[in-house]
Amino acid sequence: RRRSPPRRRSQPRPQRREIEELRVDSRARRRAITPETASLPQAMAFEGTGAGETRYAMPGTVDIQRGSASMDAILNLEVPGTEVLLFRPDRATVASTRHPFRAARLVNEASVDLIEGPVALFARGSYVGEGVLDGLTEGEATFLPFALDATTEVRSEIATELRPHRLLRLVQDRMEVENRRLRRITYTVRGGPRAIGRLWIRHVPLRGFTPTGLPSGAEMDASGVLVPMDVTPGGTTTLVVQEERTEPVSRWLRDSREVLSRYVEGDDTLPPALRASLTAVFTLRARMRELLTERDGLRVELSGQRRRLAELQASLTAVGRAPGGAPLRRQIQRRLAETESETARLSAREAQIASELTELRVALGDAFRGLRYDRNAPPASLSSRPRAD
Repeated sequence: RRRSPPRRRSQPRPQRREIEELRVDSRARRRAITPETASLPQAMAFEGTGAGETRYAMPGTVDIQRGSASMDAILNLEVPGTEVLLFRPDRATVASTRHPFRAARLVNEASVDLIEGPVALFARGSYVGEGVLDGLTEGEATFLPFALDATTEVRSEIATELRPHRLLRLVQDRMEVENRRLRRITYTVRGGPRAIGRLWIRHVPLRGFTPTGLPSGAEMDASGVLVPMDVTPGGTTTLVVQEERTEPVSRWLRDSREVLSRYVEGDDTLPPALRASLTAVFTLRARMRELLTERDGLRVELSGQRRRLAELQASLTAVGRAPGGAPLRRQIQRRLAETESETARLSAREAQIASELTELRVALGDAFRGLRYDRNAPPASLSSRPRAD
């Protein structure tokens, strides 16, 4: 036979009086203040936020009659607020990518923190909408959007620019430089007929970029920057926000002088000896490019002169066999002599350029071996030996 498990002894149910006392204690723990203390917010202190609750220390106690419920205000004070426009694109509101929100800008100047929750907004003596407060600590400002201003339009244009910035490291003819990539975002605002005079644009920088040159009154937050601007009804206003980031790049001293010299000429922190050595290298490289360009042109001319020589020689051979061709033969011989002379001159110049290029390559090799620089190294370790003669 199976034995049935022993029955547990049931606990005695609390009496009705005990249940009512528990309810009263639970309601009393809400720590609401009485109407007499509602006008004294300075006496209330914020204790902290726990799991699902926010505690305030009240200056007095609250008496709640047994068996009844009560809703008492714990705070009664004015929070400064203004009605503004807020351009903050939201995925949940498709039109917010072109039109700003009408919002209330609140500043918590009280000595307590305001907890999160719904907020009803009134303006000009009537109800205008509602928003949700995420919580507002002492001295903090926030925006409560409550409607969309479809008559005011905001458009943005982006322009990107890359600028040489500075030299980071240099080992012989290998350079590590730093560029500055600039992004200029131009916001063009066309105010509606009832546009409010102040518009706040929430700009989120691109990843890795930092806003620079912000106008006065701009505020930084966790994910972006809030920039204020004035808007006139029916008028057009523009705002430019600039952001930048640095990008390291490896270059060779054999690259274009026009590009590399911008890293040296605009950097006043480089040692004078290094600056002089780099200037000498750039001068040698510039001369080499001039000679190479001239050599390439000479080679094209020489190729044409050699073709012309071959054609004149073939023509002279053909005329020599024909009767009565003496006058034409003399004319061809004269042109042939001129072409041979020009070909010899071009060949001599090509040989002279080749010799000068050899000397420049040797000089550049000596200059490269003496170049050392590291921006992060101590000044004593920086060196730039002069070029060998």
